[in-house]
Amino acid sequence: MFTFQTEKYRRIKADEPLGTAYQNGFIESGLWAYSRHPNYFCEARPGPCQPARQLFSKSPSFKLSSLSLVRGSSPHLLFSALSRPACASCHQQVSIWWAFYLFTIASGMPLVNWCLVGTVFLTCLFVLPYASLDVTETLSSRKYAAFAAYQRRVSRFVPMPPCTEADAFLPSLSLGDRLLVGWFIVGIAITYLIDIEQVTVEQPDLYGTPGYTPRWPPEPFVRAIHWWGATADNLVLARPPWYKAAILLEVFVQAPFYAVALFAFARQRDWIRVPAIMYSVVLLTILPMVLTEQYLGPHRTEKPLLVTAVYSPYVIMPIVVLARVLPSPTVFPKRTPSATPTPAAYEHKANGRSAASGHNGHEKPRAGRSPVRRAPKQD
Repeated sequence: MFTFQTEKYRRIKADEPLGTAYQNGFIESGLWAYSRHPNYFCEARPGPCQPARQLFSKSPSFKLSSLSLVRGSSPHLLFSALSRPACASCHQQVSIWWAFYLFTIASGMPLVNWCLVGTVFLTCLFVLPYASLDVTETLSSRKYAAFAAYQRRVSRFVPMPPCTEADAFLPSLSLGDRLLVGWFIVGIAITYLIDIEQVTVEQPDLYGTPGYTPRWPPEPFVRAIHWWGATADNLVLARPPWYKAAILLEVFVQAPFYAVALFAFARQRDWIRVPAIMYSVVLLTILPMVLTEQYLGPHRTEKPLLVTAVYSPYVIMPIVVLARVLPSPTVFPKRTPSATPTPAAYEHKANGRSAASGHNGHEKPRAGRSPVRRAPKQD
């Protein structure tokens, strides 16, 4: 970002052609081609900053004490090195804080610990409505005429492949499709937070002892699934080989399908039809075996109604997915060319509003005062 803006203003001062890379005034290449705010999404730091280098060069070893956090360095030096606001390369953003939080879980801390507070608050600072992202988006859209087209083409926060021109004007998802998107998200969470325990924990009765306690999933989820197994679902604790094979299929096939389906539904891609049919058929093949074991097998449940209620979404949702994608090869409705608005139409409409207002979208300078042109600034 700094290099881009520096070169842009150098060309402006030297009266050189800006070229295609600089003519719009804001960066659109590299990470900015996949996210409008990659510096917010991840840590924008190419390497240790100068204050940190000075600190670590003076402090080769670290030791916590009541007087100094780093051996050979004063607390004041540590604080100034790590919190110096002028050092842009030390700017830590959302993803790095989530990484810190996951490190605490891997180290054995409980799921809810003090690191979660800063992580959640920093995430909300950027992504909530009218928060930092919306403020910077509003400022950039006022400064750069081409920023609206850039907003339609590139993801707001999470890096994703850029939209095509047709994707920028896709119709909104129906309520049913939004419910399916919610199911895909819930499925990913259940797979990697709960069901994966049945292949990572070899002996549930020894969980908590050294050698039998994996780092993932977090302990609260493991305790919850063990409680569920002891309460109603004997199959979860017995976990015969065929059942583990079904869980592995869920981890390596079913959950990745959910991630692919999220992208396909967001961009309304018809190619999701065949994977969706395969997903539904596989799930509708496995679940009857699981339910038969629950009702009639050696690990039958003593609470069949409760188990049926818990497992029923894994029968209902595949049927819903099949009903959604089977009727037609065209899964998502297509707009006709005449009904598809173009960027030129939007610009013409905006220019019409500006002309009607009589000031081309900007305030007229007051009498006796010349307009001041401020240098554009991008977040």
